[in-house]
Amino acid sequence: MIVKQSELTQLNRDNASLVGEVGEQRKQTKLLEKQLREESKIAELASETNAKLIAVTEEKNALDARLQSLLQAHDAEVEKARGLELTLAKLQTELEVKNGLLEKLSIR
Repeated sequence: MIVKQSELTQLNRDNASLVGEVGEQRKQTKLLEKQLREESKIAELASETNAKLIAVTEEKNALDARLQSLLQAHDAEVEKARGLELTLAKLQTELEVKNGLLEKLSIR
């Protein structure tokens, strides 16, 4: 098999070009691997943040429910206090009337 010098020269040029392309591809691969690692870290942090957000949201919902329960209990106690105030006012009025009658009866 006879290979011409020009063919060998062209093959050497092609080989040099391919070696250069392989080097560039390796650089690109390393860069992409680095970006992938960084994005994986970001995704992991996002996942952790999301889990914490869910936990905080659940705690907030529990606290909101507790607040509503306490507000309802407060409203019930306020109504109870109003009822007791009315009862007290009635009893005071009744006592004043009876004391007034006793005074009138004592004078006569």
